[in-house]
Amino acid sequence: MSENNFNSNQFVILPKKENGELLQKYEILIYVAIRYNMNAKTMTAHPSLQTIADRTGCSIPSIRKIIKDIVAKKYMTVETKKGIGTIYTFSNEKTFEPFSYEFLDNPKLTKAEKLHILCTQQYMFKEDGVGKVTYSDTELSEKTGLNRHTISKTNQSLIEKGFAEQIILRSKNPETGLIDKETVFHLNELGQAIVFKLKEHEDRIDKHEEEIEELKRTVAELRQQLRSQQNPQQYHF
Repeated sequence: MSENNFNSNQFVILPKKENGELLQKYEILIYVAIRYNMNAKTMTAHPSLQTIADRTGCSIPSIRKIIKDIVAKKYMTVETKKGIGTIYTFSNEKTFEPFSYEFLDNPKLTKAEKLHILCTQQYMFKEDGVGKVTYSDTELSEKTGLNRHTISKTNQSLIEKGFAEQIILRSKNPETGLIDKETVFHLNELGQAIVFKLKEHEDRIDKHEEEIEELKRTVAELRQQLRSQQNPQQYHF
């Protein structure tokens, strides 16, 4: 999804760099927690380490280490200013995953459940208000950095709360021999309707751009027809 032409104050974005390492696991959690209070005009935020700790449940020593890892992957820069403290500066990326404040502040979700969605949403097939994951727990663990058993446990807790369901498929995983399953997350119920609003917004932009290009082609053809019919010395376009 593109961040251009949409009000980014409605959500926090998780960039997906086209050329670079993806953030994983707690890097995602810390990144989103810092960007939560970003000033949209200056693209900066300056939450204290304690604020980040309260929001994520991570220890301050762990947060310091994770911030260094995020900076090393070039997802943000960090500087210290007297009287202000640590300032985190972000940049816009062409593609990203959006996470609404409604989702991030949802009291019905544990921090582990939020982390699970933060890490897996980019691997979902999204349509009609839901996000589908067909990767096995092992495959998803490799992609996200989440523990395989934690993935299974968190999926179950989300299912029990009515935020997800699992569908047993007819096929078998060739490596494990286990029957494949599809996990369906109810993104609208999770407060992630923003995903589909953004897609509709982007589809409209794409349609308008296509219509503009078609008009340009039509005008060019008409001008060419006029040139062939009229004296080029008397008429200029």
